[in-house]
Amino acid sequence: MLSLSEKREILNSFKELREQEDKFGRFFYYYDKSPSRKKMAVK
Repeated sequence: MLSLSEKREILNSFKELREQEDKFGRFFYYYDKSPSRKKMAVK
């Protein structure tokens, strides 16, 4: 099982993804070129 820091390291290796953290400590990754709003939460 991967830790949160390992997951974030993998996701941040994709330059196309933009990371954003909400007030609850959840991380969302956005792909700006997507035709629809898609996000993936990692916690």
